[in-house]
Amino acid sequence: MNLFYTHFSEYEALPECPLSLYRRSKIRNISNPDILKKNIITEFFLLKCLLSIDSELARPLNIATTDNGKPYIPGWNHYFSISHSNDLLVIGVDEKEIGIDCQYIDPSVNFIRISERFFNSNEYGKIKSSDDFFELWTKKEAYAKKMDIPLVNVLSNDLSDITFSHTIFEQYHISVC
Repeated sequence: MNLFYTHFSEYEALPECPLSLYRRSKIRNISNPDILKKNIITEFFLLKCLLSIDSELARPLNIATTDNGKPYIPGWNHYFSISHSNDLLVIGVDEKEIGIDCQYIDPSVNFIRISERFFNSNEYGKIKSSDDFFELWTKKEAYAKKMDIPLVNVLSNDLSDITFSHTIFEQYHISVC
């Protein structure tokens, strides 16, 4: 497994990058310049990460999506997952299906209300802090990405028998499944 990260704020100017058809379709209707910039940086950083693993990949990347919108490269023997929150962009690449999620630790998030609404009663009872909440939330998002299913389909599921890697990095929770 390979994990990569960068901060959007490290890019003062937009990097020059051949955009995939996938990325072009994503940005076609974006009018917000900050969101547009983050999308272009994401493509640039993804290309840089994937080329560090396989320098033979075509440029621009040939990215396709599953019916649920999960990106992949047809015929390539690796999988990747992308997540961003606030200023952090993380990418996981592996030879097996992978899901990654990062969340900025936002002190204004009402984690008790969200936990009560979305988590099962056993999990809700274990949420004592925002760190507990963000760890569980990122694990559920990483699992949903790995399995290519909508997040809403896993929020109330017990995932205690699933293996995750989790860390707190800077002001972010990051989970990989």
